[in-house]
Amino acid sequence: MKSLILQNKHPMNPKLILAILLLKATVSAWAQYNPESDFTVARSSDGRSITITGYTVIRQAVNIPPTIQGLPVTVIGDEAFRLKQLTSVTIPNSVITIEDRAFSRNQLTDIIIEHFNTLAGDLYDNLGIELQKRGGHLKAIPLHQKAIELTTSFPAKSHNNLGYAYFNLNDFDNAILCYDKALQIDPCLTNSINFRKKAYDKKMETDSQKN
Repeated sequence: MKSLILQNKHPMNPKLILAILLLKATVSAWAQYNPESDFTVARSSDGRSITITGYTVIRQAVNIPPTIQGLPVTVIGDEAFRLKQLTSVTIPNSVITIEDRAFSRNQLTDIIIEHFNTLAGDLYDNLGIELQKRGGHLKAIPLHQKAIELTTSFPAKSHNNLGYAYFNLNDFDNAILCYDKALQIDPCLTNSINFRKKAYDKKMETDSQKN
């Protein structure tokens, strides 16, 4: 159910992609949020915030409201949106935590985060991974770059994930650079070791075809 097929013959500048995402984030603030009735929720122990625990409808796009029951939505719970056929999600700036598998088993190709700097690096990394699972390697690049900028729990894996995006866009030079950075942090990261070799071999093959 991909709504967009990214062509990699002429990859866009990642800075331009980031600017587009920022623009989309600004525009999204004016979009209509889903009604509160679309969600099941739980209040925090102190009664001051909301965790989304489930999504009661099947729609390809969801625009999560920043408040429900008059309280800020701060957490998207484990598997809250699992298996909902989502292709697009807009996350408000009130959210500070997205738990494991919150958006698993969907077909996400668009992830919009309002006010791009408010969430932790791990969140950007996880959202980038979700995009890559559905072939959204180009759109995942600025998310992984933002994760690296903010610092994540596993910085080597963030560089590895960015390298994987470049690898799948046939940008082997940048892929190798990312894998090198990952291995500088964690020399035993198997994924980076294996894919760096693949990227190097692909680069040599491509270079030989040009000559």
